[in-house]
Amino acid sequence: MAVYYSSEKIRQPVLSPIIINVSADVYQLKDELLEALSSMGYDIGDFGGGSFIIREIPSFMNTKEAQEFAVSFCETAETCGYQNDTVIDKLIMKSCKSAVKSGDRLSEMEISSLIDELANCDNPYSCPHGRPTFIKITKYDAERAFKRK
Repeated sequence: MAVYYSSEKIRQPVLSPIIINVSADVYQLKDELLEALSSMGYDIGDFGGGSFIIREIPSFMNTKEAQEFAVSFCETAETCGYQNDTVIDKLIMKSCKSAVKSGDRLSEMEISSLIDELANCDNPYSCPHGRPTFIKITKYDAERAFKRK
């Protein structure tokens, strides 16, 4: 979110340009869509024939995430619009979809990195949807869970 809100959007070039095909209805909104995606950190242009070409993506996304986000953003622009609130909602959804899930195995370095990133968040106590990111378990709670008390 901090990168999105910053005035300077840091972009990273992609090795092979990404081509996005959209419906004719969505393609009619191309000026607004391209401007909105550009303001988020994309280098995106009209590729003709109902397609857009992406040459650079926001630095906080990998190629797959950037492509999926751009496609989703374009597909829902007609019904949801491309206002600031919509963009923020989509970024929140992206963060939740790419979050660590139950059963995911992490290395110690990944765990350490996640904790460091969490400490730098504006609100480290919950996800954007309000779910807690950590909980406090007392010694008594742990003993009770393992039937020691």
